[in-house]
Amino acid sequence: CFLPMIGTRCDAKYMDCCGQLICTGCFWENRRVVEAINVKRKEKEKRTGTKAITVELSCAFCRKPVCTSGEEMVLRAEKRMEVNDPLGYKHAADFFRTGARGLQADALKALELYHRAAELGEREAFVYIGEYYEEGTIVKKD
Repeated sequence: CFLPMIGTRCDAKYMDCCGQLICTGCFWENRRVVEAINVKRKEKEKRTGTKAITVELSCAFCRKPVCTSGEEMVLRAEKRMEVNDPLGYKHAADFFRTGARGLQADALKALELYHRAAELGEREAFVYIGEYYEEGTIVKKD
């Protein structure tokens, strides 16, 4: 369907290039089609001996290539934060919380980013903020 999903993230994938949500089924169908095209092109390359151009998996909305490295994901999250995208802040916070995508785990930085995401209306950020207060490891237990 490739239609933007408004107000829900159930079974949706966040596109960190443009900040849109795409249903998971559409995302995986797009990936399946791209892979099938590339397989056919490689087969033709073997038969004819001519170099085939591979198709990159890209965003259905803005057509930017999908991230392939953690470093690129961090850069995209930073760009999304520059435009006050709450999910950009949430994703960056997730990276700091878990130490993912090449970032050093930093719970204090994650909490700061979750607060900003929550201020911008990101509901899931409130869950992580609550967990930090419940654990009482970096903030006073509440």
